[in-house]
Amino acid sequence: MSRKTTILTAAVIALSMNAAPAADYVPEIYASVYSANSWKEHGMEDVGMYRFAADRYQRTTVMIDPYLDASGGGVMTDDFYFCTQELNYDGMWIDITHYFFDPDDWTEISSLRDGSEGSVATDMTYDPTTDKVYGCFDGDGETMVFGTLNVTNGERFAICNIDIPWIACSVDNNGNLYAVDMTGNLLSVNKINGETKLLGNLGFEATNRSTGAIDPRTGTFYVVVTTTRENDDPYFTYMVNVSHLWAVDIATATAKCLYEFEDGEALGGMFIPGPTALDGAPAQPVDLSVDFPKGSMTGSVNFTVPATTFDGKPATGLVSYIVRANGELLAEGTAAYGSTVSAPAKIKRADTYDITVTLTNSTGRSPKAKAKLWLGPDTPTPLDKPVLTYTDGAFNLSWAAPTEGEHGGYFDPALVTYTVTRQPGDVTVAENITATSFTDPMAVPTEIVTYSYTVTMSYDGTAMKPVSSNVWRLGTVSLPYHTDFEAENSLDLFTRIDCNSDHIEWYREWEFYVEETDELIPVVCYPYSSSQPADDWLITPPVQFKAGKTYTLAYESLTDYLGDAPLLAIYMGEAPTVDGMTTRLQEPTEITTLLPTRHTIDITVDHDAIYYIGFLACSEPYRSGIALTTIDIEGEDSGIDNVTADATDGTYTVYTIDGRIAAQGHGTPDTTALPAGLYIVKQGPTTRKLTLSH
Repeated sequence: MSRKTTILTAAVIALSMNAAPAADYVPEIYASVYSANSWKEHGMEDVGMYRFAADRYQRTTVMIDPYLDASGGGVMTDDFYFCTQELNYDGMWIDITHYFFDPDDWTEISSLRDGSEGSVATDMTYDPTTDKVYGCFDGDGETMVFGTLNVTNGERFAICNIDIPWIACSVDNNGNLYAVDMTGNLLSVNKINGETKLLGNLGFEATNRSTGAIDPRTGTFYVVVTTTRENDDPYFTYMVNVSHLWAVDIATATAKCLYEFEDGEALGGMFIPGPTALDGAPAQPVDLSVDFPKGSMTGSVNFTVPATTFDGKPATGLVSYIVRANGELLAEGTAAYGSTVSAPAKIKRADTYDITVTLTNSTGRSPKAKAKLWLGPDTPTPLDKPVLTYTDGAFNLSWAAPTEGEHGGYFDPALVTYTVTRQPGDVTVAENITATSFTDPMAVPTEIVTYSYTVTMSYDGTAMKPVSSNVWRLGTVSLPYHTDFEAENSLDLFTRIDCNSDHIEWYREWEFYVEETDELIPVVCYPYSSSQPADDWLITPPVQFKAGKTYTLAYESLTDYLGDAPLLAIYMGEAPTVDGMTTRLQEPTEITTLLPTRHTIDITVDHDAIYYIGFLACSEPYRSGIALTTIDIEGEDSGIDNVTADATDGTYTVYTIDGRIAAQGHGTPDTTALPAGLYIVKQGPTTRKLTLSH
């Protein structure tokens, strides 16, 4: 189910978290509901987060989302709600995914897929005093284990085996961990080694995993006890859930049944919002900053202890502080109310650290102050794509030097060098340079050669991944030029540019369907898109144009006509780049024909140069695709003259203007069978234009 419905957001939760308990205080319990009897009966699911009153059965929707499924355990941390979804496909395989949700609006933040079976829990709890998630997890075979879960990567760390699985576990305000097993035993648990102490039996038993949570205001342990029974209706084969909510008094090890869940709800990941701190506890530390200069492994964590307690009253004396980094102790000590602390700290390795600072007095803990940053030496951010141009007989390559650490940390720019390699040939043309540009003289070859360069950045002697430039084809094709995209390598000499980086670009389609003629033909095409506008270039190989001469661009186009007519513009310029396309030859024009249609454009230039012609697909979404069947470029300087057939010796080939062979032979070209028109004759080393008028 993809539907997401918000009824109650964490804004309401926050109100209850900051309100002091009144005499008639009744806690509100939040939990993931992943199954219910009515869902089984009607073949539907409304998996999600729900709210329950502690004194009477009343199910209120918080958020319906199929991924808010704590069937494998769930827990509310200081920053997010974490839950594990376990899907069992008839014993053939098990799919385990961990999800993170923002409790402000219950939207999904991220997920960890392909989780291990050992990360599935009957119940989990978050301990703010250690910043760890504890729980009863699947072990090897039939055993269960007590352990911790690293929610950042889904890895479970086993502390000890558990003989009887727990149905609920929770931590109180002082960091004490309690659990209830399936036989109803109430246990206190040593978080370090997992040793348990039996406090008493609560007088119930469970057959299914469930959940529980300690109310941070009252210390009452609310536990869901779930069993199953046969269905009374012979027409239904599913087992009926029977679930009850119990209130456990930890001090006396006694329990009271509060009510039955009327729909047999299966719950997981329970939590009860509480105040962020108790009245009289220290207020939250302020002005938190972390200073590990220039990537050092040692530094300081700096903060100010407020001069008031959490309820805003002036305070004197000392408080204890604890600084943690990713849950591990980083620094601790005491400080006076109103004082500024600079706590010395040391890390073991460079990494991203979640820094938390907590103050404590005899009343309790303050809210946490938090910071997240990279500590220790960093490496530079990867290079962006180098830019390659060609002017005045030389290639010019340039790139931007990194200005930030890859993880936001410190790196030393003086330790950065670059090695430049030219393709083809894998030739190293510069090694360990510090400049961010390079010039490589290169004569124009007689035939087209495709050049590119790679820049390999090294930091403190360690090479990083090479980054390739754009390609540049040096040389020119001879005129007349013709391509019909029959060959697989038809686009090898073309430049394609995906300006909006949507991965939709011009490509060769060797079987483009022409509905009008029911045939498949080779084309270069730009596809239809219902979501992305077209902003993509197909740029021809380079050609030599001379001033004062007239050249003709001819192309055949059609559309597949799935939607509105697509738009095609044509430009020309002296570089195969977007900025290099400086002269517009054709305004954005609709392509409306379903059959290949020939178009011609005459071209003149004011100076001799190497030029490129660019076809720009520029349609809005929902317009049809564009197909080009042929591209031809002819010109007066191609050795072709307006002459009639002559008696030149040698093997000859006569081409139509669109590149088809019209006649072949030896000696004088025989053109008597050809219709009137314009032809290209190639005979020996010469090429000429032939006009037949008959």
